[in-house]
Amino acid sequence: MTSATEGSAHTGGAAGARWSLRLLGAPQLRVGEAPQRLDRRAAAALAYVALSHTASKRGLAALLWPDTESAQRLNNLRHLQRRLRLASGGHEVLARDESGDFLRLGAGGRCDAAELCEPRMGSAAGALSALHSELLEGLDFSDLPEFERWVSGARLSTATWQRARLREELQRRERAGDLPGALLLADGWRRQEPESDAAAHCLMRLHAALGDRRAALHAYEQFRAHLARELGVTPAAETAAYAASLRAHAPAASWPSVLRMSGGLVPQSA
Repeated sequence: MTSATEGSAHTGGAAGARWSLRLLGAPQLRVGEAPQRLDRRAAAALAYVALSHTASKRGLAALLWPDTESAQRLNNLRHLQRRLRLASGGHEVLARDESGDFLRLGAGGRCDAAELCEPRMGSAAGALSALHSELLEGLDFSDLPEFERWVSGARLSTATWQRARLREELQRRERAGDLPGALLLADGWRRQEPESDAAAHCLMRLHAALGDRRAALHAYEQFRAHLARELGVTPAAETAAYAASLRAHAPAASWPSVLRMSGGLVPQSA
């Protein structure tokens, strides 16, 4: 993997995209087949602009170089833009608006974090690798206190969007009859949120729907033990009742699958 000094990050692109930016997980920019690692400040600048849609050049420069004089900050930002342009083969990944005072992501590219917050992603299935990855994963900004405050909030927001997109994709797979695919997603959800009743219940239900009650009950026992060990609590009554129904060999069909987007995955009456 090559490195773009103060570089660029891209998350695999769709047909027609000239460049692709990955901000969920380890940041990188991809132009063609070669991914390029993003330097910390380049990744920070791209994330801020992508999730803000537009950003003041002066404001962004102050976030990234808080201990530098104003003129030097803007000079640093210009150099960062130039490095990104060179790394992307001449594309304006970080582009100026008509006034010249604000920045936005350039045309002709894709960004996973920006797509995630749309009401509907262009291809949920194609973005699954982004559903379990943290924004600017592995990067520390403790020396940039104002930016660190911003990124902490942005990470919470992207985690909320990720959960929503995950549920949408689970729903899509179940409706399409792809229960094994839905099970893989549910297992990833459970690993990401090991204390979530909704994730555990979903995983149990899918195991049962595939005819594997033993795996469903094993998932429940793992979940129950984890809650007792880590939090000193028990599973929600609904989850415990479902486990009891499995032990009693209640037919799986009596627990139809319905995704309730507001509260997660729970069994509901038909």
